[in-house]
Amino acid sequence: MKPAIIANFVFFNAVWFACVLGAAAGNAWIGLLALAAFAAWQIGISPHRFADIRLLLIAGIIGFIVDTGYAWSGLVQYADPAPSSGTAPWWIVALWMNFALALNHSLKWLQPYPLLASVFGLIGGPLAYYGGIKLDAVFPQVPLLQVMIVFGLAWAVVTPLLTAIALWTRTGVFIQKPQPD
Repeated sequence: MKPAIIANFVFFNAVWFACVLGAAAGNAWIGLLALAAFAAWQIGISPHRFADIRLLLIAGIIGFIVDTGYAWSGLVQYADPAPSSGTAPWWIVALWMNFALALNHSLKWLQPYPLLASVFGLIGGPLAYYGGIKLDAVFPQVPLLQVMIVFGLAWAVVTPLLTAIALWTRTGVFIQKPQPD
């Protein structure tokens, strides 16, 4: 495995912790700063820098819409809720953008497998939010099982959508057949 792919995975996880722990401590700017540093590094070394930038922006918009829906519905509340308590906070949008920075790099292997990407989202999405809940950055407003089901279903749809968009921003096609090793 290439060192840049490993570094992408490490930075992706480090930004997640910076965003969640920063928000939980009332210092969401820490996560935003970590994302800015990761984005500058990744885009700087990427062979697909314009694809990464487009995907970063698209994922940020999708994330703002999805997590604002969670807030509006009363499903969850967020620590450090800027810009307002009725919308997705900046640090959550940063997490979506962080995810986007992995999709053409350390998570690129998901692109030819939409069903696997869906299962990955079904499990990984709720686990990420559960981590945020346990670290006091996300606060369920309804029973936890209901929150996890909604998150799982949403991420089961969003993950293959984002992997398809990642492929499209990089190659101009939405579907890629798996290539033999």
